[in-house]
Amino acid sequence: YTATLARELSTYLVDYAHERGLRPIAAPTVELLVDPSLRTGSVRAEARFVDLAPELESELARMWSADGGLERLSYTNGLSGGFRSSATVWSAAPGAGAAAACRDGVQGCSCEHADALVRWLVETELYRLADVGTLRGVDVAAPEALRGAPASAPVFALRGAALGTEGQAQIAALCTASQGAPLALVVFMPPGSGDAPLRLARRMLAAVREAEGPAAPEREGTARAQ
Repeated sequence: YTATLARELSTYLVDYAHERGLRPIAAPTVELLVDPSLRTGSVRAEARFVDLAPELESELARMWSADGGLERLSYTNGLSGGFRSSATVWSAAPGAGAAAACRDGVQGCSCEHADALVRWLVETELYRLADVGTLRGVDVAAPEALRGAPASAPVFALRGAALGTEGQAQIAALCTASQGAPLALVVFMPPGSGDAPLRLARRMLAAVREAEGPAAPEREGTARAQ
C-alpha cells in the first residue's frame, strides 16, 4: 500500500505542475516515513531539491548552450509555496540581446556589484519563481569572490532571501563573466536549506562551462522573451 500511495502522490505532483504550465526537470520522488514525533493520524510533508543527477545538470547546460538567443532559462520542482525550489541561468551577453539589466544601467551590470544585479533580477521577474506571494523585499549580502576561480573569469557568490506576503525563499547566486558580460545563476530554495542552494548553483555553473567549451563562440541572433 505504501508503494502504491507514493506512486499516486508522485503522479499527482506531476499533474499539478503541468496544470500550472510547469515542466519538472525530473519525476518527483515520494518517500513515506514514520515520524515518531507526530501524533497518530497527523501528517507532515517536506519537499526540496535533492542533488540533480549529472545527466540532468548536463541536459540543462546543453539546452542553455544550444540556444544562443536565450537571455534566461529557468526550471522549478513544480511545487508551490514553502515547497517551491527553482534555478535560473541568466546572461547579459551581446547575443542574448543587451539584457534589460544592462540597458537600465544596474551598477554597470557588473559581477563586482552582483548584489545589485541579483536584487534587480529578483525584483523585476524572478520573484515569481519563488512563489512567496507579493514581493515585499529582497535581502542580499555583499558578493564574495570564490577561491580557486581563474583570474581571467572570477566568480562571485552571494546569499540572501526573497521576502513576500506568503512567506520567504532562500537565495543563492553566482556571477561570472561570459563573453565579456555577466552570467548569473540564481537558485531559490525553502528557508533552512543550508548550503544546498549554493552547491546547486556551483554545479550548474560547472555544467554550463563544460557545455560552452574552452572557447565559446559569440552568441548570435535576437533576444526572445523567456
